[in-house]
Amino acid sequence: MPKSIQNKLSRFLKLFSFLSLEVFILIFIFFVALFVFILIAKNISIGNTYAFDERAFLFVDTQVGNTQTNVMQFFTYLGSPSFLIPANLLLIIWFLFIQKKRWFSIKIPTVVLSSLLLMLLLKFIFQRPRPINPLIAEAAGFSFPSGHALMSVSFYGLLLYILFQHIKNTWWRLLLLILIVSLIFIIGFSRIYLRVHYSSDVIAGFCVGITWLILSLWILSKIENYTKPISPENNEPVTQ
Repeated sequence: MPKSIQNKLSRFLKLFSFLSLEVFILIFIFFVALFVFILIAKNISIGNTYAFDERAFLFVDTQVGNTQTNVMQFFTYLGSPSFLIPANLLLIIWFLFIQKKRWFSIKIPTVVLSSLLLMLLLKFIFQRPRPINPLIAEAAGFSFPSGHALMSVSFYGLLLYILFQHIKNTWWRLLLLILIVSLIFIIGFSRIYLRVHYSSDVIAGFCVGITWLILSLWILSKIENYTKPISPENNEPVTQ
């Protein structure tokens, strides 16, 4: 093998040697979510429909009942602005005044507000009508992508990221991951159950939320490292 190619390969492997398994997984998830969203959005933009949207409605129709509807309304509330806005404010107050962690108090509104703006922009671009015959009441605005799905990933995914900064035990991390991912999934499912979103809306909302959350946290981490004061002893950023 030519020496020049060996040098390039060595630099390439050295670059990836600094990446942990978690980073590889996040990169993989980012590109898969981005690909799925582009695929769905392309079909929605040209007016195509998905057979699985109707099959999902047929399935949830067999599950409808008073108890189930009350449960789904509770979970859909956990992804609504009525719940997420106060929850975000409480997190900001906690980190700003109690934990004294300024960057966490900056990350929360930055990620959430940028996610909200992105959601509104995408709804304006695609302008997909809501499903007909909602189970309880009609929802305002356009259908694609699901705002509940997108904002739930942004908020609860950010909450998971924050908790992971403080919890190092692998089993506790795994338990939190399962609980929060399950919560996000049920919130998305509740929107299909209540017939205010197509399943493709929810999947797209999940995908946008995942890609934007990962991208936002990566950008914010770069800004954080850039703005940290440099320690004169080791020429490294000082942790605040």
